[in-house]
Amino acid sequence: MMTLLQSQLPADVYQLLQAIAGNAYLTQAAVEAFLTSATVPTQYFSTIETAAKIAAMASTQDISYTLTIQNSANPQPNITFSVKRTDVLTDLALGISSNNTQTLQFGFANAENTITYDSSSIPGFNGPIFEAIVWVIAEGLYAQNLADLGKTGVPLPIMQDFQFDFGNAELSIQTGYVSILADVVYKSNLVTH
Repeated sequence: MMTLLQSQLPADVYQLLQAIAGNAYLTQAAVEAFLTSATVPTQYFSTIETAAKIAAMASTQDISYTLTIQNSANPQPNITFSVKRTDVLTDLALGISSNNTQTLQFGFANAENTITYDSSSIPGFNGPIFEAIVWVIAEGLYAQNLADLGKTGVPLPIMQDFQFDFGNAELSIQTGYVSILADVVYKSNLVTH
């Protein structure tokens, strides 16, 4: 996308877009908010939006965090937050897992987070002022877990004694699924050394 935009935009406008690379936006309004904040002239919005449109698969998670304060109180005090997080799958690839299973591997680009203070057993605790702080601390761990999940991948469904030939395989995101266009090889035809 960035290479295409570099050929379609004046150099000074293209420079304003450097922060967009690698970001995920779920709506046209979110893209336009970024472009406005980057001081991109509105006359270029349509060109940028057209180049940026791709089929994508989004994953939405509803996460509940309970922070328990480790002290001698019984029961131990706690604070509960909820996070609604939306990620876009990126970097689709075919791979082999540690147990020799063919897998679909992927990355995640975070598109949106909404943090909400839910409750606390601490009397008078002012939770809303801690919402963003809690997520800043917890997000790094959560993002690492997602990255590890994507590296491991998910096993590809295929009949016993067959496997995909990854040599010329093509992956594409369709509405509701990932399409894998690949030759299939019968395992008895494979030579192992």
